[in-house]
Amino acid sequence: MSYATAYGKFEMKKLFVLVLLFTVSVYAFGAVSLPEGGDNNGKFMYRGFSGGMLLHSGHVQSGNFTLHNAEGTFSRNMQLNGIPFGIGGSMRLHFGAHFRLGIEGYTSEYSYANKSSVSTGWGGILADYSWQAGRFIPFAGGTIGGGKQKNLSLLEAPHDGYDGFVTDENVSYRQFGFLCFAPFVGTEFVLNTKVHLVLKIDYLINLSNPQTDFVTGARVYIGFLFCR
Repeated sequence: MSYATAYGKFEMKKLFVLVLLFTVSVYAFGAVSLPEGGDNNGKFMYRGFSGGMLLHSGHVQSGNFTLHNAEGTFSRNMQLNGIPFGIGGSMRLHFGAHFRLGIEGYTSEYSYANKSSVSTGWGGILADYSWQAGRFIPFAGGTIGGGKQKNLSLLEAPHDGYDGFVTDENVSYRQFGFLCFAPFVGTEFVLNTKVHLVLKIDYLINLSNPQTDFVTGARVYIGFLFCR
């Protein structure tokens, strides 16, 4: 088994746990509709919740960085630039006519040369402002929290018959945590009183631990929200 395969299986286990937690959380509260119209007579009151799962893709890019060996006899300049894929979810409590407060979390992976990969996981507390225009519910807000990025670089492609128990010097593995902020905009489309289709775009910002190999960019999300 190669390094990339083992790394991918580890990430899939975490992804499964994330999906399971969000799915159980939504259905534990009941997948029913948000109350129709009104703003609780203008009062800032709790008026329901919504939650669901979202898939995403987009475009991410790192800065320029250099990989080198301990002896200084090898170096390679690199910049990561490509299309990530990932999954995650969110839950929101609704207050008054427009304000929503909740949590969200995602994992995103981008594969590049020689079966290398970089994985980013993040989550935190979100707040947004929404309004209704017919069957559309546009919203804008942001999430603040923390995350972790893991970068596995294989400088040479594994050969046929490669044994994962054999060590390889042409491998770099980096891991670092960070505090983050992710502003976002999007819209929900009311399919019926119980289910909304949601589309959003965000941009993950590393607030506390800038790294040249940190990958970020515009990610586009699509999924379903179950509402009460």
